[in-house]
Amino acid sequence: MLGDAIPDVAMPKPPAFSQDMWWKYASNVMTLSPVPLNAMPSVQTFDGVRRLGGTFVLDGDSVVYAYADPIPGEHPDVAAVLKAAGA
Repeated sequence: MLGDAIPDVAMPKPPAFSQDMWWKYASNVMTLSPVPLNAMPSVQTFDGVRRLGGTFVLDGDSVVYAYADPIPGEHPDVAAVLKAAGA
């Protein structure tokens, strides 16, 4: 299943945030994370965060390109997606 394995990718450069922007980002993580209200946070609690999203190119019913986002903010190479789409 897409998202069950973590792809071997290089870590992207962190965004050029100011200190204020980093603080806002870090302080929003818990608010935006899907944490059950009746549980103490643990590795199992954050399973939904591990399934981030992805990019797909379809040809009818066939998937000709699939990319699973390994970390938030990571994305596939645009040229590879366009090539898979025949553009």
